[in-house]
Parts: sequence; structure tokens; C-alpha cells
Amino acid sequence: MKITRTFYVLTVCLGVLTSAGFAQNLPLRQPLGLAVDASGNLYVANHVGNNILIYNSSYVQQTSETITSGIKQPTGLAIDANGNLWVANYANSNGGASGSITEYTAGVMQSSNTITNGVVGPQNMVLDELGDLWVNNNGGSLTAYVTAGTFGPPATLQQTIPMSDFWAVGEGAGVLFTGTSTGLCAFSTTQFLFTGSGGCFGLGGLDAVAFARDNTGGVFAETTESGFSVVYFFPNSGSAFIFESSLPFTPSFNESGMAVDNVHHRLYVSERAANRILVYSLASGSYGTLIHAIHN
Repeated sequence: MKITRTFYVLTVCLGVLTSAGFAQNLPLRQPLGLAVDASGNLYVANHVGNNILIYNSSYVQQTSETITSGIKQPTGLAIDANGNLWVANYANSNGGASGSITEYTAGVMQSSNTITNGVVGPQNMVLDELGDLWVNNNGGSLTAYVTAGTFGPPATLQQTIPMSDFWAVGEGAGVLFTGTSTGLCAFSTTQFLFTGSGGCFGLGGLDAVAFARDNTGGVFAETTESGFSVVYFFPNSGSAFIFESSLPFTPSFNESGMAVDNVHHRLYVSERAANRILVYSLASGSYGTLIHAIHN
């Protein structure tokens, strides 16, 4: 009787551990946009998986926090100063005729706001220093939305700027970056507006397809050139150096994304075709070193 009772108890305990402690990870399926929150958690726009996956600083997927509500072929991500998550959906979502932007209050998995006005197959986006949102549309335009402050109600469309051959948008300290096949262009910005025509520099005609900013105002730009893949621009300067010249893939249009983790000194780079995310060190002793790969 003692043996039988002991075996029964062990069976119950193992059953609890199997179901609650070892939940199966959802696979990476063409990861695109990336974002990192104030705690160093990584958010991944899982394009074909139609969800947003979240990984903690130890690269462990937080399966109970996967976001699926309002998600349809996600491409871009941004996290604002309040911890709210913004998602660019390339396809129909929550009634959008041609894509949408959905907002998620910090810690909430159901969308609290949806933008469809001016949205046409959004590919990536960025929040500027004032908390306003700039969206790269597949239709060849850049749209600006008020999302913060006293300038208007949340997510109000303020401006549509026609831009041809437009591949990516990023943000520096008071500067909006746009990547095109002519290189990297920088525009000074005020609330909602370009303050000048800007200028292109630095990439020598290479395509810029993704951007990420660190906490000093420096900007990483990913290019489509093999052997010249990630370039770092110093804060408030056109001076740059090649950060990574040996990515195990050659980025192409809308094939990848980047995000900086200022808490743990890391740069994340998504590789859509291989269903993985590369992690590079930004720590002084190992700067530019590939330290991990998140994959299925």
C-alpha cells in the first residue's frame, strides 16, 4: 500500500510540472520588427505567426504573454515612454482596409486603440522624442500621428508626406532618419513636421532597411550591402563606422529589424529568412561580438 500511494503522488506532481512549468514555445516565423521595453524584455513582430512574442533578458519566451488580439502580419513595433506597445500590421486588422496600427496599454494583451486613417500596408515605424508616431507606408508615404502631450487626441493623423523609394524610418536626437536606395537621409523635426529638406549622407548609395537608436542618441543603420551590413552613426554627427561587417545574411527590403537593449547593452537583429534573432554585445569589453542567437 505504501508503494502504491507513493507512486500516485509522484504521478500527480509530475503532471503539474509538465503542464504548468514547461509550456511549449511558439515558433519564430519570419520575425521582423523588434522593440525592447524599459526592463530589457524583447518584443518580436512574428510576421507569419500573426503574434507578438516576448522574451525576457535571459532569452526565455514568455508564452503566457503572447499577444494575438488585433494582430495580422505584423511588421513594425515601437514602445513609448509609458510602456505602451504600438504594432504595425501589414494586412487587415480590426477593420483596417489595408493594414492598421494597434496600441496595447502596458501589461495588457488586448488592443486599446486602432489606427487605420492614412495607413497603407505599414512596414515599420518609430516614436520621436515627443512621443509622436511616424509610419512608413508601403504606398510610398510617411504619416505622422500625435500620440502624446497636449497637441491633440491620441493617434490623430497630422501629416502625410509622399516619399518614393522609401524603405525604413528611424529616429535620432531630434532627427528623423529615412532609408532609401539613395542612402540614409536625415531631417530635423519639430512637432509633426520636417523643418527642412534634410540631406543624405554616410552610406554611399547603399540601401538602408532598418534603424535602432541607443541611449546616447547614436543610431545603428542596417544596409543591404554584403560585408557592409550594420553601420553606427555617432550622436549628432554624420561620422560613422562599420559595426558589423559579417552578418550571416544579406538584409533585403523589409527582411529584418533591429532594437537596442540599453539595460543589458545588447543589439538585437532579426533574420526573417532563417527564423532567428541575433544578439550582439554593446558592452565595452565585448563590443560588436555576437553573443547569442534566439531560434526555434
